[in-house]
Amino acid sequence: MQKEMEGKIIHTITSAEDNFMAAELWDGFCLTFSNGNTVSVQWGKTHYCSPGKTAEVAMWDKAGIWYQYDPDDNSIFPCEGENCVNGDISSDDVAKIISLISAGDFWG
Repeated sequence: MQKEMEGKIIHTITSAEDNFMAAELWDGFCLTFSNGNTVSVQWGKTHYCSPGKTAEVAMWDKAGIWYQYDPDDNSIFPCEGENCVNGDISSDDVAKIISLISAGDFWG
């Protein structure tokens, strides 16, 4: 499955065998967990980040609903706008996001 966002093609993982995938076109990776939730972590000049310092993170569930992250209260909530990508995410927050979305289908 692919989704185009702001001129970029986002490749999503579509089979249970592809739980860890390196990004094909840029620096980064995608993880899909047994609960069906996926996180994409990317960095580079064309992403919403400071390469080498922060990353761009996107996350979606098995139904294809995209989510955003609030670092102030360490929460994930459904994206309501056009841009569902989280920019300039620190390495500590990347780890928190991965922990949250791998934990389960907690957002209903």
